[in-house]
Amino acid sequence: MIGIVAQQAVLPEEIELEQKDAEHLFFEETLRYIDRWNAVEEELSALLKVATVRPVPTVVTVGGVIDVTYLLDTPHAFGWKGVFMDAGLRRIEVVTEAGQESRAQDFMSFSALQGSILEHRVFEDDFQVPSISTAKLLGLASQNLTTLLTVDWNTIDLLETLTLADNIKEDITNAVNQGFVVTLPETEMTFEDWTDIGYLKENPNTGEAGYMLSGMIAGSSSAAKKWANKYVQEVLETPYAT
Repeated sequence: MIGIVAQQAVLPEEIELEQKDAEHLFFEETLRYIDRWNAVEEELSALLKVATVRPVPTVVTVGGVIDVTYLLDTPHAFGWKGVFMDAGLRRIEVVTEAGQESRAQDFMSFSALQGSILEHRVFEDDFQVPSISTAKLLGLASQNLTTLLTVDWNTIDLLETLTLADNIKEDITNAVNQGFVVTLPETEMTFEDWTDIGYLKENPNTGEAGYMLSGMIAGSSSAAKKWANKYVQEVLETPYAT
């Protein structure tokens, strides 16, 4: 499901949970996420005394995650693992008074961080399922005293020592070539039933950032096989049952 919002999100009329199918749940989730992020940015702009403009629509994708089983390198079967969120496009321009340009950088950094936090919180709040985002992953790494690596022009050779998928290495290399600094744990992280990698791409000059999970998802993923809300899990696991 793809949610596209030009400025303010218009949430659908609330109905009973048992009347919501997978399409309704997913669409509602994209809009709630964008609406909560917009509210955060309004608070930040008031706090930092900056003006903001959204020049293009925000695009957020929510869908199901499947685990494919291969037999002799041929897809044989698949099973449902959970849901993911991907904030594929989010652009905002910040206007400040002369001499206050650092406030724009602070705004971008805080907004990007909060956007990543919301990516796991919307699933936890609305679907009642433990979820993981890059912001949460980096926080867990710090709590567990896992070493966080910094990859930039001077340390790009670190990538050759890490066990990462080729597409992730390529994405990190491209980011560094564009002037971004990449932060990631030195090993895979585990949270509930989820085990994988995530990384932060941040432009130190502007504060703009991309919070990435494995699979090239700029967002979050549910992290538990069993959900507290059984109805929501059943509807999302079998979206075409009806």
